[in-house]
Amino acid sequence: MAVHLASLSTPFVASPKLVPSTKAGFKPWSTTLVRCEPRDEGCGRSAAQRRPSKYQPSTWNYDFIQSITSATSQIETQRTRVEQLRREVRQIITSTTEQVAQLELIDSLERLGVAYHFESEIRRSLDAISTSTSGFEDLYSFSLRFRILRQYGYNVSAECFSRFRDQSSRFSENLREDVRGLLSIYEASQLVCEGETVLEEASAFSSEHLRARISRMDQRMSRQVQRVLQLPLHRRVRRVEAREYIETFERTDCRSQVLHKFARLDFNMVQTIHQRELRELSGWWRDLGLGEHISFARDRLVESYFMAVGKMHEPQFSQYRMQLARVSYLMATIEDIFGEHQPVEELERFVQVVERWDLQAAEQLPQSLRVFYAAVYNTTNEISYTVLRRHGRDITSHMRKAWVSVCKTYLVEARWHRARQTPRLEEYLSNIQADMTGPILLPAYFFLSQNIEDQAIQQLQSESNIINLSSMIVRLSADLQRSRVGFGRGNLPRSVQIYMNEAKVAEEQARQHIRNLLRDAWRRLNSELLSAQQQQQQTAFSRSFMDVALNIARVSQCMYDYEDGVGVLEHESMDRVYSLIAEPIQTA
Repeated sequence: MAVHLASLSTPFVASPKLVPSTKAGFKPWSTTLVRCEPRDEGCGRSAAQRRPSKYQPSTWNYDFIQSITSATSQIETQRTRVEQLRREVRQIITSTTEQVAQLELIDSLERLGVAYHFESEIRRSLDAISTSTSGFEDLYSFSLRFRILRQYGYNVSAECFSRFRDQSSRFSENLREDVRGLLSIYEASQLVCEGETVLEEASAFSSEHLRARISRMDQRMSRQVQRVLQLPLHRRVRRVEAREYIETFERTDCRSQVLHKFARLDFNMVQTIHQRELRELSGWWRDLGLGEHISFARDRLVESYFMAVGKMHEPQFSQYRMQLARVSYLMATIEDIFGEHQPVEELERFVQVVERWDLQAAEQLPQSLRVFYAAVYNTTNEISYTVLRRHGRDITSHMRKAWVSVCKTYLVEARWHRARQTPRLEEYLSNIQADMTGPILLPAYFFLSQNIEDQAIQQLQSESNIINLSSMIVRLSADLQRSRVGFGRGNLPRSVQIYMNEAKVAEEQARQHIRNLLRDAWRRLNSELLSAQQQQQQTAFSRSFMDVALNIARVSQCMYDYEDGVGVLEHESMDRVYSLIAEPIQTA
């Protein structure tokens, strides 16, 4: 059963719409928008008593989103050329026999964003490479082999790096001038799992000597090293990396020129799919109208879709990506609802309604919460119906439990805030691990799995380390950035401030402690995902599902890289979103 949101009237002041320019290259954030302010909602408090929104209004309105389109007719005429180039790239892969060159080619395919076309060819190459270390003698090639094999789930021990240690069990000082090798082992060390001390030491050793030599490097290498030290490849969003890598890819011979041409055309063709999806989503967004009914919350459809693209950008996952964007949009709104605008009593009633999953029970809620509950109810039922058609399984109860878990997590924080209570860091961390990414990962399992297994569902709904660690990384990344820019969900406690208060330390010491926790969460997530990949015959989780779990963590690092990319929209964040969704790569 669906409820029509249009039937839920609301007394809001209309917000003037921004009329987008049709001029090529127009970016809407150069125009000033008018903020919408609420009137009395009829639930006992005036607009003055309900705090106005501190969030910037959305810079992407419906008309502008509908105007985002590439030259589709031109791209359609290039499909034959794309198929020809794909055959040529496949020939390049199969004709490359030297193993270091094979790994470099696989690395380029990954970073260019086109590896998904050649999964079987890549797997055959790696199967052969995994059987021997012969030919991988120097630090660069040895580290590259380790990184690519581990990235694909092969069983390769970190202890193999002991060959680069001296008699005192430290990394040899002879390596400190090998910038290419240091960069390679630093990237490899980011796939560290629990207990791998040698990779921890490799990371510290390589980063120390890379930083010490930046001033002596040429401009290109210096920029590359600084970028890697700021955000290693393992933590980057693949689609963002593809856009940037295509722009800087060296075309030194005919083979690399073929790769580059194919990557550019493929990027643009996939982008047209993303644009079509976003236009369709904008209709759902307009009909939903949450920005009008809940003016204090973030109205971030495009940013939510950007996060969905970051989690799974390949064209074959279109249906899941669109559902994921809807869920991400609702997740951002629910965070704001519990942030500071509603009394705890109303929030408790809202959680009870979600638990009952009953539209009639929602009548007791204030109108803004009724509207939001209807949005969650309709979206969840649509996802469940899609899964029911595909797998013959009704997952509504599973999705309901995931939403309840999210609501209860935010309710705990709301109680802390209203009571002016600062929790201990252990309490805070325990709370944020409680299935905060469940509404995203549960649909991922059902949409990306060929066969649905009860064991996997139970594992996802119990204490799943993959979900808990993804949740931890998302929140700690946000906490670090929001505390730095002085922005957040009202005065709700964040981990940096909590640790400052608890340990009586300065802010920078607290930030370093949270960064250490974040590194530990990444290390544990690496361990969980590697274990799951190596036991893929025994686990019900597909590689695509595990990619989503990893990409959730990657997207959080990306969104909070410059500023809070969901709440505070700086030009860097908006330009990055625009380049991925609206701006094709020049192919001439």
